[in-house]
Amino acid sequence: MSAADNADAARSLHRSALEAYRLGSPTQAAELISAAIARDGTVAAYPCNLGVMLAAIGQFSEAMAAYLQALALAPDLVDAHHNLGNVLQALGDHPAAIRSLKRAIILRLDTPEAHNSLGVALKAGGRTQQAVAWHRRALLLKPDYAGAHSNLGVALKALDRPLEASCRFRSALSLAPDYGAAFSNLAAALKEAGLAVPASVACRRALRLDPGDFRAHNNFGGALQQQSQPALAGDAFRRALSLQPDQLEAYTNLGGALMALGQPERALDVFERCLTLAPDNADARWNRGLCRLLLGELGPPAWEDYAWRWRLPATPTAPPAAALPAWRGEQGQGGTLLLWAEQGYGDSIQFVRYAAVARQLGWRVLLDVPPPLSRLFRSVAGATVAQSGTLLPRVSAQCALPDLPGALATRQGTIPSKVPYLSADPALAGEWRHRLAACCGLKIGLAWRGNPSHSNDRHRSLDAVALAQALALPGITLVSLQPDASTPELAALRLAAPVLDAGPALGDFADTAALIAGLDLVISVDSAVCHLAGALGHPVWTLLPFAPDWRWLRSRCDNPWYPTMRLFRQPRPGDWVSVYEALRLALSQLRDGISGAGKPLY
Repeated sequence: MSAADNADAARSLHRSALEAYRLGSPTQAAELISAAIARDGTVAAYPCNLGVMLAAIGQFSEAMAAYLQALALAPDLVDAHHNLGNVLQALGDHPAAIRSLKRAIILRLDTPEAHNSLGVALKAGGRTQQAVAWHRRALLLKPDYAGAHSNLGVALKALDRPLEASCRFRSALSLAPDYGAAFSNLAAALKEAGLAVPASVACRRALRLDPGDFRAHNNFGGALQQQSQPALAGDAFRRALSLQPDQLEAYTNLGGALMALGQPERALDVFERCLTLAPDNADARWNRGLCRLLLGELGPPAWEDYAWRWRLPATPTAPPAAALPAWRGEQGQGGTLLLWAEQGYGDSIQFVRYAAVARQLGWRVLLDVPPPLSRLFRSVAGATVAQSGTLLPRVSAQCALPDLPGALATRQGTIPSKVPYLSADPALAGEWRHRLAACCGLKIGLAWRGNPSHSNDRHRSLDAVALAQALALPGITLVSLQPDASTPELAALRLAAPVLDAGPALGDFADTAALIAGLDLVISVDSAVCHLAGALGHPVWTLLPFAPDWRWLRSRCDNPWYPTMRLFRQPRPGDWVSVYEALRLALSQLRDGISGAGKPLY
């Protein structure tokens, strides 16, 4: 057969291949076009189109070879450079993908698809800010490009700009109402922005379009979790895992849902399964540690897992002396050990007890803490306080306060539980006792809200009106320990009992400690106030959600960290009514015990 006949046969096979591809048969199309190349290997369009068909059936390495063959015939073939970049991206070779896509753009500057693909490759390569710029360029060339709007949203979400991202996903959906991936991405952005209900709606739309969308099931579970529906969230995460059993995020999400359901043993199993797939997954390691600690399995394995929080994407605050060696419980021999505040105020108050252990091991202890704790921590015997942000003296080692239990291999039986290990300033305490002398009956300090930025605040903070109804008893005076108590909250409490609003006078925790010293009892949600009262050795009743923080363990009404603390737990998720009933009964008994025997019943 002559060269002309081969060329004609190749063109015919090529046309048949394109028709087969159009009809949804990429495998047949690839076979036909391979036959065309065998007849005539001089036409660059043939291997270029073969690459498209091979990529469509997931044969990316073979597609890459086809594009390279096309470029050997026509080095400036724009489509081949563009498609090669997409295939290299699929193969995980982001630098090579970026080079190919930039070459395609240089050859043809007005190609919005190549600009969009380059943005995707840049984000995958960790250059998200540059990705945003290239997606915006794609939209300048083609404003109605739904894919570019969606990909720009993905990049913005990665930059922690979820509301901007959600606007881009909505733009994509206005152009392509059946764009399932955009609905799924919109749901993720809305969930990240804390808009759980509209996120759920977007997930349902995505799943109607594609019931097999793993991301939509996973995002739906996250939105349900935000709406305090952990059982339904768990079902959604299980459906996601049935579609993609190796997806680590869904495993850790399912574990979190089980924790919220009060099932830490089952959650532990889930995190273990996740770690068989990815032993270095920081989320799973950290959450496994939280499970172990909640179950009371204090010890090196749990604390090692807990330390994996340092490897989470949202890395906590860096140490003030990062170049110093981390302390692991070694003898001090007169050296100076820097202990620094890493997490919340309550965490710092709980773990500063270990300063005494460090002193016993021969260290001079320097505490680096934020201003609200500075005056209070001056009462830590033998420790020097340096306010955060100031120049530190020469030190030998450092340790974050929450890492101290791990450094000292703490188990339940070795918790340094002697209280008080903090004390109130005597002069300040005397002033508060004088002021409290005018209050009648039991003087009860009350903290019903924690830091609103806390990830679990919606489950731990209380409504002042509902709490006031539980506290409506004669013979008590309520003392507000909330620095930011609102007028309606105080009015609700005053319907229950006389109220002293001490909040405006509480400039820092030293002020709060002085006030607590003059009270009969503190009632608090899981916030820094309950830690402070416990550290002072003062009677404190702590009100806990159904799925509590690890340090409160499970089921028991006492706590090994604070001997003077009594715990009131939700028996079911969201059931504060039962807590209020138990609180009211206990408060009645305490009041009657004081009036009858002159001694409080803790």
